[in-house]
Amino acid sequence: MLCSLKHRAVRALLWPLIGLVFLSLTPATNAAESEIWIVAHPSVPADVLKSSEVQRIFLLKTTVWKNGTPIVPVNREAASQERLRFSSVVLGVSIRSLSNYWNRMHFKGFMPPVVQESNAAMIAFVRNVPGAIGYITTDNIPEGVILLAKIQ
Repeated sequence: MLCSLKHRAVRALLWPLIGLVFLSLTPATNAAESEIWIVAHPSVPADVLKSSEVQRIFLLKTTVWKNGTPIVPVNREAASQERLRFSSVVLGVSIRSLSNYWNRMHFKGFMPPVVQESNAAMIAFVRNVPGAIGYITTDNIPEGVILLAKIQ
């Protein structure tokens, strides 16, 4: 009986601790639920882009900015939650469909957008490459880039 009471007391203390550990391991915000921010190099001659314009840029249907500067679209890596959400919400396609699209475009001489593996890498690339445009999930606009759209 004494053993049984000890086990119950230990369990009563452990369950709240296990819950706290689980909550601390769970991210506060999920990238899949965050806004997608379309950011660009400060020299890009645009104020706001519609979702359809962003789609045309990332599918290489629009390849130059109004001032003639080449557009340099930048993607996140294929397995990232940001890329999955961007492909679904903005481009309206699955990663598999997008892969097929790029295979067809490759035979026409087009290469898919450059890939960066984190928000920080995306921001650094966009900040330093004239004409660059990419997407991030964040709570504030990083320095050295301009915000062209927010997509929910």
